[in-house]
Parts: sequence; C-alpha cells; structure tokens
Amino acid sequence: MKKINYKLHLGVIGEGNKGKNMILKFLSHLAISPSSSSLNDEFQIIHQSISLKVKVFQAEKVKDFVDLYDSIERLDVIIQILDLYNPHSVSQIHQDEYFKFYNLYNFQGSKVLAAMDMDLINGKINDEKLRISRLSLVRKTQELNFIYCFEIINQQSDFDELFDKIFDDTILKFKFSNPELYEQALVYGNVLSNQDDHDNQK
Repeated sequence: MKKINYKLHLGVIGEGNKGKNMILKFLSHLAISPSSSSLNDEFQIIHQSISLKVKVFQAEKVKDFVDLYDSIERLDVIIQILDLYNPHSVSQIHQDEYFKFYNLYNFQGSKVLAAMDMDLINGKINDEKLRISRLSLVRKTQELNFIYCFEIINQQSDFDELFDKIFDDTILKFKFSNPELYEQALVYGNVLSNQDDHDNQK
C-alpha cells in the first residue's frame, strides 16, 4: 500500500500573532499527531478519508510572500486575517500587492478573507466596540478577487466551517486532477483513520 498524502501549502497573512496562533492551534487539534507536527507548523489531517499534509507559512503582509517566493515557490491557499474590531485593518490591505502575488505565484488556489474577533469570548460580540461592517468586508473580498469571506466570532464552529470549505475544495481538485492517485489516497487515508480511531479508544 502506498502512503499517499496530499501536500497543502497554506499561507496565513496578518499583523501580529494572535489570529495566526489561533489558526495553528485549531489545526493542531485536527491533526492526527499534533504533538510532533506543531513544532514546524506542519500538520497531518484526515479529511474525507484523504490524508492532507498541511504546511503553514506565515507573513505579516502579502508582499512578504513575494519576497519569499524563491524559498516557498507554491501556495495552494491563502487566508488574510483582519481584526474585526479594527476598522483600519481593511484599508491596510492593498490590491496592487495582491495582484503582484497572484502573478508571481500563478496563484489559482482558494482565497479567504477572515475577519476575526481577536478575543473570541464564547462568540459574544461587545456592542461597545466599533466593528467593521459586513458591507466593507464584502467589498474588500471583491476588490481582492477573493473567493470566501468569513467572520470568526466563535472559535470552534466558525473555524470548522472555514477549514471544511478549504479542505473540501482541495480534495475536489485532487480528485479531478488525478482520479487514480485519489483512489489510492483513499485507501491509505482509511487505514490512517482506523488507526487514529483505535488509538483514541485506548
């Protein structure tokens, strides 16, 4: 049996570490071996019986990925993080920098705008804080030619929805680009899933 993993390169963009760290923590919880993988921001995750090796690359701004192209070369997904309660964070993202990135990487992957409540207190919104409007988020998503826009105000359910969408898209592309390899990956993924279920029952 071939050990077939689909390698997914994920770029996470945002100022500060809080939002990026929340994503890493969430992926670590999904991983079948989080203790060993989280040290180098690489996670093995089973989704739809396919083993995904998710490698996370982090940057403050998208132009940082332009500068790092020689060492990365490929990104499959990008997540641009915004602070949901910082109105200035929308204007700090520039269209021309993203278009340079798209052209350099020949980027055809999933593009996600994630506006996060950086406190994430049980999904409760503080009405006294100034919040970015949904219309502004939609307009920025369209301006950047992004595919998805998410508000992250509940850490578990909203991250579940976001990454289900990313992983579903990834596996669909894999299935149609190489059906034979996909079928082999299913076999290996099912073996890993059964092993993980057995380990969790111990």
